[in-house]
This record gives sequence, structure tokens and C-alpha cells, in this order.
Amino acid sequence: MWYIFENDDEQLVADVDISDPQYSISSHSCEWTSRTSGHPTREELFKHYQVLEKPCVVCGQWIKSTYNNRDEFVPKNMCFSCNIWDNRVREVLASTRKMIVNGYFYTASEDTGGYFRGHGGRKFTFERLDTGEIVESTNVWSGGRIPKIWRDRLPDNAVIHHY
Repeated sequence: MWYIFENDDEQLVADVDISDPQYSISSHSCEWTSRTSGHPTREELFKHYQVLEKPCVVCGQWIKSTYNNRDEFVPKNMCFSCNIWDNRVREVLASTRKMIVNGYFYTASEDTGGYFRGHGGRKFTFERLDTGEIVESTNVWSGGRIPKIWRDRLPDNAVIHHY
């Protein structure tokens, strides 16, 4: 069966027998995932996920256009993931509360005092590298590890002093 396997930085389209022990989760790092169901042919796989003819202009991966925000990323000829990181580049430029520390993306949201807060309400103290400004928050949300291909556009802009 044909699958699209992905991790943060790569994509592989392959015909594999997932019942074969060499493809078992216990024998491989769990960094790879298939967010697709298997299909008898590559053509059927691409048709089912509406894979575009041209790959993403940023990362070179195939673009699955079945997401509900396809009108946002398909015209840019970007995959779903690159579209997210492209938007985050603009967010970082527009907000002093978007932090990048050791290649990870964080949002230091305003303290709401409510029950539902990022990182369980633990207090974070960031120092912005560009201004030296100290930003504290008990409502910090992780946006995940920045893919390698985006790190030059999203370099570290802060350090964490306390969490």
C-alpha cells in the first residue's frame, strides 16, 4: 500500500507493507508518521489527498490540498506546514510576545488569571535579544520546534531566564 510518511523536515511517498516488522513503531524512531491511509497505487493516494502537481516552493514536499484552509496556502504554492511557518514569520515581526528560544516557537500570551493557561500556568521569564526587554507570562503556549528550513527566517529572538 502507498503512504505519505512525514516528520518535521522530510516527506517520503512509499509503497510499504506496514505489517512487515521492519516498519513497526518499536523498531523505528517515532519521529516519522503517516497522516494518510494506505492506497493500492500512488495515483490513488495522490487523488484521495488532492496532491497538487507541483511541490511546495519552500520545502519541496508534496502539497496535500484537503485541508479546510486550502484557499490560503494553495495560491502561494506552499504546503500546510510551510504556510503556518510563513504566517509565524509575520507574527514574530508584529508582536514582542512571540518568542523563539533554541529553535522552538513560543507565544507569551497575556495573563488571563483563568484556569486554562499554557504550560499549566507556570511563570516564564523571557529576555528579548533585540531590545533586552523582559517579558513575563503565566500563559505561555508552545508552537513547536521550528523546521530546519525555516530557522534562518525565524532565528532565536529571546532567552528564557526562568520557568
